[in-house]
Amino acid sequence: MTSVRSHPPRSAVLMVLSAAFAVLASGCSSNGSTASPVQHATYRYTCCRAADLAGPHRPGHVLTLHWIATTGDPSDQSPTPVTLHATLVGSFDTVTAAKAATTTRRVASAQPVRTTDAAGGPPTSTIRIPADALAGFYNLTFAVSEGGGSYGGAAVIKVIG
Repeated sequence: MTSVRSHPPRSAVLMVLSAAFAVLASGCSSNGSTASPVQHATYRYTCCRAADLAGPHRPGHVLTLHWIATTGDPSDQSPTPVTLHATLVGSFDTVTAAKAATTTRRVASAQPVRTTDAAGGPPTSTIRIPADALAGFYNLTFAVSEGGGSYGGAAVIKVIG
């Protein structure tokens, strides 16, 4: 006696395989309620490399300020806008006078640099020392504005005639 094996129709096999694939695929998808937010690195900025400030400088010279980006804590928030400012104030007869100055005799400012706390990289600012700048010491002030607050600092440069 010979036995005859019967095979299911191909369409039934395809339907079973399609259903199994759909079940597996739905298990891999996210419904949004358990998805983890994507984290990104954050950066804080400060001004500038020591070589940027080395002088002496001359009237008409362009100061190129390389901002330093240091890694901060990771964040899952949207990147925060950051604005970098640099201003040259002076002239003063001594370094002590430049550091102690309470008046602002601004002579030049860089265009603000707009970035984010997620951008990193080395942004740059440029300040042209005016052609008629007097010889002396100048206070280079910098400020970083981000998230409703700001921080900054200053350095003294020397301009010679």
